[in-house]
Amino acid sequence: MGQEEENLFMIPLLKKRRKKNNVHRHLSEEDTDIALTDYFNNQYVGELSIGTPRQKLNVVFDTGSSDIWIPGRGCTECGDHSTFDSTASSTYEAVLNKDGEFASFEVDYGSGKVSGYQAKDTVGLGSLSLDGVTF
Repeated sequence: MGQEEENLFMIPLLKKRRKKNNVHRHLSEEDTDIALTDYFNNQYVGELSIGTPRQKLNVVFDTGSSDIWIPGRGCTECGDHSTFDSTASSTYEAVLNKDGEFASFEVDYGSGKVSGYQAKDTVGLGSLSLDGVTF
């Protein structure tokens, strides 16, 4: 055996079904069901809504972060993706930084850069409605 082979370890991985999440015990399954489309066990797309009244958007449910990335109206690089119109929502709030300016963000991914502004609004998942969610 070479030196490199001696430093390798084999760890078997098994895919197991997760037990039901006890956090949502008080909710019925009908309330929490969200249909997701599985793209090669790599990307999961489903519907959520934002705003009042609800604007339905198909989004990627990112399993690698807790962030919600939503393309805004007027996005020039969003292709055919549906966008969120903040002016149509009565519950929309812009998030401001300490200088009173729009709070911006920028994240570099391997596939490219994402940038924009933070906001708060009502987010709907299935029949659940969550007020004041920052995205």
